[in-house]
Amino acid sequence: MSAELIVRLPNHLGDACMSLPALELLAARSHQLTLAGRAWAADLFAGYPWQVVRLPQERRARLAALRAAVRPRTAALLLTNSIGSALDFRLARLSSTGYSTDARRLLL
Repeated sequence: MSAELIVRLPNHLGDACMSLPALELLAARSHQLTLAGRAWAADLFAGYPWQVVRLPQERRARLAALRAAVRPRTAALLLTNSIGSALDFRLARLSSTGYSTDARRLLL
């Protein structure tokens, strides 16, 4: 059974590259991945079959992009540790899991 999962990629190139083994493992475990991150992420992951959502700078546009990319009740994984990314996913009505640092625990 395939489960949909949207993954918020790290903001830095090296961190995004280091996330690849985790992404490949999730895909091997039958997760249908949609990646969300900075515009350059689409080029970085172009060789993979995963959809990449380019997140705009402006929050309202980011929320619209997230909502348009996935169906309701899609699970979300945050590979970032910022409050902003957790808030974006919460406002986009995505149930997320990720690092519970700082005040993010309330948003996850």
